Amino acid sequence: MWRTIWNPIVVLAFLLAGSSTAQEITITAVLQPPSFAVGQQARLELRLENAQGNITPPDLGGLVLLQGPMDRSSVQVINGRMTSSLIRTYVVTATKPGTYTIGPAVARVAGGSIKSEPITVTVAKGDAPVAGGDLDRLQAKSRDLFVTITVDRRKVFVGEQIVATYTLYNRYRSLETSKYELPTLNGFWAEEVDLGKTNWEPAMQHINGLPYRVAILKKQVLLPQRSGTLRIDPMKLTCMVDRDFFSRGREVQITSNAVDITVDELPPGAPAGSSGAVGEFEVKVSVDRSQVKPNEAIEFILRISGRGNLRLLDAPRIGFPADFEVYDPKVKDRIGVSASGMSGSREFQYLVIPRRPGSFQLPPLEFAHFDPKARSYRKADARMPLIEVEKGDPASEGAAIPRTSRTDVQVLAEDI
Repeated sequence: MWRTIWNPIVVLAFLLAGSSTAQEITITAVLQPPSFAVGQQARLELRLENAQGNITPPDLGGLVLLQGPMDRSSVQVINGRMTSSLIRTYVVTATKPGTYTIGPAVARVAGGSIKSEPITVTVAKGDAPVAGGDLDRLQAKSRDLFVTITVDRRKVFVGEQIVATYTLYNRYRSLETSKYELPTLNGFWAEEVDLGKTNWEPAMQHINGLPYRVAILKKQVLLPQRSGTLRIDPMKLTCMVDRDFFSRGREVQITSNAVDITVDELPPGAPAGSSGAVGEFEVKVSVDRSQVKPNEAIEFILRISGRGNLRLLDAPRIGFPADFEVYDPKVKDRIGVSASGMSGSREFQYLVIPRRPGSFQLPPLEFAHFDPKARSYRKADARMPLIEVEKGDPASEGAAIPRTSRTDVQVLAEDI
C-alpha cells in the first residue's frame, strides 16, 4: 500500500500561487502632489499589481524628468492570500506653467498588455525664475548641456566697451571638454579677462526649475570699431559626457547663441582735438623739475586715467614751445581688464630739452572725450607747468647735446 507524504512547504507555495492567480492584475499611475508650481518637484509612481512584466514608461507630455526610474517591489500574504507589487518611481518637474497630460504607462503581461489611466496636471507659475530669450531656446534644444553668450549691453557707441561672458550649463554626472571654437569677432577690439583656472561654481543654478552646474568659460571686453550691426558668432563646443571606469561615455556637440550688437556713431559736435576716446577720464600733467638750464632734459608726463577704451588712446596734442626739442613719448600702461571692463591709466612720458633761456608757460591742455553714460562730450583739463629756463654757459646755448631716446634703450644684461 502506497502512502503519500506531503511536504508542507510545497503545499504552502502551491496554495499561495493558486491564490495569487485569482488576484486582479492592474497597473496604476499616481502623481504626488497632483499639482505643483514651476521649479517644484513631483513624484510619478507606477504600480503593477500581481504580475511580473515589462513596463513601458509614459509620455511625460512636456514635463521634465529629473530622476528615475527607481524600482522597488513588495509581497504581502494576508489570510492566505498573496499580493505582489512592482513600484517604479520617477521625479519630474516643469519649466513652464500650464496644463500637462501624462500619457498611459503600458505593462506587458503573459502575452497581453494593460494600461494605466492618463494624468492631467496643472502647473502654476510659482516663484522660480523663468529664463526666457536665448537661454530658454538653448535649454529647449539641449536640456542637459548648453553654452550661452551674454553681454552686459546690446546697444552702444563706437568705442564703448562691452563685457561678453561665455557660460556652460551642465546636468551630466561627468564632463570633459575636448574641443571648442571661439567665435569670430569682426569689427571688435577684444581684451581677455583673466579668470584663472576654469572651475564649476560652488552653487547650483536653477534654470526654468532645472538644476545645473555652471562654469564661466571666458570673459572678454569688446570695443566696437565701427558703426552698424556687429555680430558675435556662436561658440562651438565638443564634450565627452558620462565617461568613467565602466563606460567610454559619449560625445556631445553644442553651439551657443549668436549676439547682435547695435553700434551707433559718436554724435556730431565733437570738440576740436577729439581723437575718439570713449569713457570717463581724468588728465594729470607732471614734470620732474620746472627750473633748468638750456640743454638740460625735463621729464614731462601726461597721465590719462579712468574707465574706457584706454588701450586705443593716442597722445593728445601738447603745445610745446618751438624752442623745446621734444622726443616721441614712451607709453606706459597700468591697465586692468576685469569683469567690469577696462580701467586704469595710460601715461605718455616725454623727454623735453629746452634750447633757449626764458620763462615758458605751456598752454592749457584739454582732453576731449565722449562720455557714454552722459551721452555727451566732455573735456578733462590739466594744469600745465611753468618752465623756467635759466641762462647757462653761452658756449653751450644752442648746441645740441646728443641723447638717446628712451624708446631705443635696451637692457643687455641684469645682475641677479
